[in-house]
Amino acid sequence: MALGFASMLTAIMQLHAAAPRLAATNAALAGLRSLEVRYRSCSTMERRTPAFKQELIQRTEQLALGVTMAWVGTAVALNAEGEEISSTETKAKKKQKAEKK
Repeated sequence: MALGFASMLTAIMQLHAAAPRLAATNAALAGLRSLEVRYRSCSTMERRTPAFKQELIQRTEQLALGVTMAWVGTAVALNAEGEEISSTETKAKKKQKAEKK
């Protein structure tokens, strides 16, 4: 009985992708805490700069997108500028670089 229940629980967890969702949520929380520490350590003048505001907003949106992607189950990466790169585009670029060598 206990083995059957454990198997059912494991199957449900895999079906709903609980582990990746939890990992993405924990990573987002850690990232937000890191941003908060950085925000609190900056002076008022540093907080008012457009570059700081842009970086803060962009990083927050990336963290939120990571959690959303874990819930939806898509594999999309973001480059440094915040532009989306699908996994097929990444593979194609790697293949092109390998062919050039």
